[in-house]
Amino acid sequence: MSTIREQLIKEKYQVELRSSIQLKPVNPELVPHTIILDTLGLSTKSIKRVLDQLTTHLGHSQNTTPPVLAVVNIESKDKQQIFNLGIKDYISFPIIKEELVYRVNQVINCFNYSKGDFLNPIYEKSSSAGSEHILVEKTMEYLTPRLNDEITLDTLTRKIGTNRNKLNQAFKACFGLTVFAWLRDQRMHKAAELLENTELTITQISEQVGYPDSNNFSSSFKRIFQISPLQYRQSKHRTVHESKK
Repeated sequence: MSTIREQLIKEKYQVELRSSIQLKPVNPELVPHTIILDTLGLSTKSIKRVLDQLTTHLGHSQNTTPPVLAVVNIESKDKQQIFNLGIKDYISFPIIKEELVYRVNQVINCFNYSKGDFLNPIYEKSSSAGSEHILVEKTMEYLTPRLNDEITLDTLTRKIGTNRNKLNQAFKACFGLTVFAWLRDQRMHKAAELLENTELTITQISEQVGYPDSNNFSSSFKRIFQISPLQYRQSKHRTVHESKK
């Protein structure tokens, strides 16, 4: 966990390191935006017990529990179990800095959005915030199961029943991204999971996340993770090999 802390501090995050029984932050004014839980060596029952403690403590003090990211061994075959417990996402161990930063940013943005903490304070105070919130929700519900589809902005706005300016304005206010930048991030997140957990080729993965041209896919992936899809997969395989020594 010290490695995670060091990496996040470098990215200008404020980080507190706590054991599972030290849930109360040193600074009571500090509201965590996400919690990173070290699950290495823990049973499902133990993980659930810690999550229950978090819900009890933070749910009472803040009315909502921040999203939890679990640190899991890269070799684990039971990653689906952590989602069943209510954990939002996982970070593979050994840690890859680019993956860590990306996943933390993703869950924080989603958490802020779910609370209505829009990035643009003017937007937050606007009387149209409610309708824009619904617009973003509707768009996310439409796009999430269609990551492999070739989608144009004109087609999307017709399906959702809005125009491109309103749609991009809503996504920028909520996530600091245009709708297609948000969609790209979701596709790259899915691609990273496929690279880590399947033997699909780069071309097959690019097609599964909506990129018929694997070169365009590789360029987009590198913009997010700062390494190519092949390098990402090799780094995952290398850490598995090293952990077996």
